Amino acid sequence: MRNLIKKTILATSLLFVSIACNGQWYEAQGHASITANSIEIARAKATENALKKALLVLWGKCF
Repeated sequence: MRNLIKKTILATSLLFVSIACNGQWYEAQGHASITANSIEIARAKATENALKKALLVLWGKCF
């Protein structure tokens, strides 16, 4: 019974707490060359390149 009261108080108090959240959307394009018909490898490398570019932009804005 005591545990239920604690959970109820916690749940009720969370309704009144306002937590500030911040979200941002970044887009980046990656490039990779296709060699020997390896489209999947090129796609993975281009995705990795785009992720690297997006992280560099993000870290540049944080510091």
